[in-house]
Parts: sequence; structure tokens; C-alpha cells
Amino acid sequence: MREINRAMRQATGCAAGVRFVLKSRERRLLPAAAFDVDFWRFEDACKLASIAAEDAMRVAALHEVLALYRGPLLAGCDDLWVLPLRQAAQRQAADAAERLAELVRAEDPGRAVDVLRLAVERIDPCSETLWCLLMSVQGELGRLPAVRRSFELLRERLTEIDAVPSTQARQVYERFIR
Repeated sequence: MREINRAMRQATGCAAGVRFVLKSRERRLLPAAAFDVDFWRFEDACKLASIAAEDAMRVAALHEVLALYRGPLLAGCDDLWVLPLRQAAQRQAADAAERLAELVRAEDPGRAVDVLRLAVERIDPCSETLWCLLMSVQGELGRLPAVRRSFELLRERLTEIDAVPSTQARQVYERFIR
């Protein structure tokens, strides 16, 4: 611990008394004040989005969630402990995209489409919920070729995992394409 603290002080130019690794009984702790971790900021933004009293704060927090989600958590690591955290982060990001799209949909449906496209491209390409919402907004805007493309992309993504679009997804598609 002494060597790590010394190396960190040298690397950051901090004073001799600054400790980056703390000992608490048998545990070693990294004080949050000394580190900036994007995953911690992601979690904070998710919490703020869920408790914000005003839509403007909620929208800002949801934008932060989506900006901080850059793909699967620890993508190169296949350790079992990572999988539940990775799935939870993906679910939180997908939920954030869905909520943001719903919040901006009435005033700016084009922005809702952008958020949902980002979500199906970067967050969860197999989420029928996101695809259905995307097709609904596209259809309401009269973008029927986009609805067709979205349904075809959904079909392709699901084929990759040996699945087919659900009845609900087909109904959303057929509502606009007759």
C-alpha cells in the first residue's frame, strides 16, 4: 500500500500526506474523492434520473446516462462477476433511452427517433421494446420507409440470436404498413 500511495503521489503531484489506498480492518479502499470513475458517474446519473422532481433535471440526467454508456461494461473481461453488472448497466441504459424518448416525444419526435436509434445501435440491438417504440414514433411522423427499415433491422438482429419478431412487434409494424 505504501508503494502504491507513493507512486500515485508522484504521478499526480500530490502532497506527501495524501493517501490513495486506505486500510480499513482487512479491506483496502479507494476514496471516491481521489478518483473519477465513469461507472460511478453513470450510477449517479441513473439515480438522479429516477428521483428528479422536474422533467428538465430528469432529461439532463438521462442524457448523462446515455453519454456515459459507451458499450458493454468491461467488454474485454469475461469473469463471471462482471456479467450481472454488465447486464444491469445495459438494462439501465436501455431504460434511460426509453424514458428520454418518451419525455421528448411530444415536443420533439425527431429527437426521440435519434435517441431510440442510438439505443438500438449502441445499447441493446435485440430489445423489441426499443424497436417497437422507434417504429411507433417513425410511423407517427409518417416515415413509413423508416418503419420498414427498422422492422427489417429488428428481424436481422433477432435472427442473429435465433429469434423472430414477437406478435407485438409485428402488430406495431403492420399498424403503419398495410
